[in-house]
Amino acid sequence: VVTPSHNPPVDGGFKYNGTNGGPADSGATSWIQNEANRMLEAGLDGVRRMPYRAALRAATTHRHDYLTQYVNDLDQVIDFGAMDASLGVDPLGGAGVEYWPRIAEKYKLNLTVVNAQVDAIGPRLATLFAEADASGLATEVVADRTAQALIGR
Repeated sequence: VVTPSHNPPVDGGFKYNGTNGGPADSGATSWIQNEANRMLEAGLDGVRRMPYRAALRAATTHRHDYLTQYVNDLDQVIDFGAMDASLGVDPLGGAGVEYWPRIAEKYKLNLTVVNAQVDAIGPRLATLFAEADASGLATEVVADRTAQALIGR
């Protein structure tokens, strides 16, 4: 999967996750880097381009509902029944804005999205605050690592 990076576009702008869902190993990233550099050095000769609207109509383009699949699979890695917390979530303008309400609804969580505004500049780091008990617990995580943070709780 090629996803938007949290880095500014001048620093790359994309990241590649392997089939295991985690970061690609150095062999894969080296190959990608070398191939991209080769294409750039060749002036993008041989790189086929297509207008966006044409790409959407192409037989090779398929829509996939990542949101529903992700939300439905979360209970495979998180024991929501064991959670006794109030969650305040600020996705900080990132891609997770649309996910949190669906997660809260499906798993009947006491969760409030405190800022649903999408950042026009691009996603920033997302922060999750969870009040676990009288002393409280605050965890700061990148949006794509939220499930890991909840599991580790």
